[in-house]
Amino acid sequence: MYDACNSGFLKFADYEKIVARLANLRGFKIDSNEYQLMIEKYGFQWIKMRGDIQEILQKQQEPVVSLEDWLAYHEIVSQNSDHQKMISSLDELVFDTVDVDRSNNLDLSEWKIFFSIFNIPVVYADESFQQIDRNGDGSITREELFPLLEEFYYSEDENAAGNKVFGPI
Repeated sequence: MYDACNSGFLKFADYEKIVARLANLRGFKIDSNEYQLMIEKYGFQWIKMRGDIQEILQKQQEPVVSLEDWLAYHEIVSQNSDHQKMISSLDELVFDTVDVDRSNNLDLSEWKIFFSIFNIPVVYADESFQQIDRNGDGSITREELFPLLEEFYYSEDENAAGNKVFGPI
């Protein structure tokens, strides 16, 4: 999902690519406040993750993060309240950016945009959308999505509904 360059590793260029896609969607210029806020938040996440991997996992800091290190890192920090706040902040930022019509909810076309920005196969967007849109009104609200994202990030239950948010990953 974050491996925007499809290299098999995470690097800062992946985060820059995600920010560029989000900015392009909304027409944010590189010197705009909106662009700077996004790059700052994703940059902070990148720097914090690399520093924590070095400290917590006792690994030498590398310019890339392997899937193995990423999973080990998230297993350790997932219950940290500061980490949870950072993830929630990014969720809000992405929701607001992908909400192109500023309706405060996401329709299916916006959900497909979200999938494409994060390299999630769009073929899974319809099924995912239907599972999230629990009231069947054709839109996803924060109240519908965010509890499922929490479930995705923090639940140990393999069958939790939150594990279907991004398709069959």
